[in-house]
Amino acid sequence: MRLFMKLCGVFPVKRSSSDIKSVNKANSLLSLGRIIGIFPQGKIVRDGSFEPKAGSALLAVKNSVPVLPVSIYSKGKIKPFSKITVTFGELLYPPKDTSLKAARKFSKTIKEQITAQLEANE
Repeated sequence: MRLFMKLCGVFPVKRSSSDIKSVNKANSLLSLGRIIGIFPQGKIVRDGSFEPKAGSALLAVKNSVPVLPVSIYSKGKIKPFSKITVTFGELLYPPKDTSLKAARKFSKTIKEQITAQLEANE
């Protein structure tokens, strides 16, 4: 699985600390005009509530790139051939202000959009 993920361009992120190496990799990809996918909550959420990490919003704010909020919903455990719903929201554009405070506020906006998408599936 590791080889497959590497061939797809996936790179690991240490969730328990500020992973500067991963942040630099993400910044590098964004500066090249590449698209990156981030799970802002940092893990699988089973109860529908989550607190996004500020990293995804901070990357968007610092690189002036929009965020496409996506939610993945499954009623119950995900098993082979179980039904899942993937919902794509509208692009969210980061504020011009590149401060940490602005990134935290933008993170809340992302969370609100994803939460609304999940609630629409229940």
